[in-house]
Amino acid sequence: MHEYKITREDLRKGLNNVTHKDWLAAAVRLGFEVFENEGRGSHAVVRKPNLSHDDPDSLVATLVKTMYRQASEKTFREFMRRGCSEDAVWEALRML
Repeated sequence: MHEYKITREDLRKGLNNVTHKDWLAAAVRLGFEVFENEGRGSHAVVRKPNLSHDDPDSLVATLVKTMYRQASEKTFREFMRRGCSEDAVWEALRML
């Protein structure tokens, strides 16, 4: 299994300050669909466009309302796993 590593250590530390709203906007900038009412409670989900919601491959990430560094790192890696380059994710988060 391929490991998706965040190589920009200086920026990775700043993931602690990335909010739920920042991730929602970044997902849209990266070309994914965001569904705020599909997740349970205070969650939102990010899906690949043009795939059925019944298709397990459509789910990219679940975004919790209160993001913390570990959740942001996991979300970051999920975008990389779905074909986004590290720099593209940083740019979508407006950190690069």
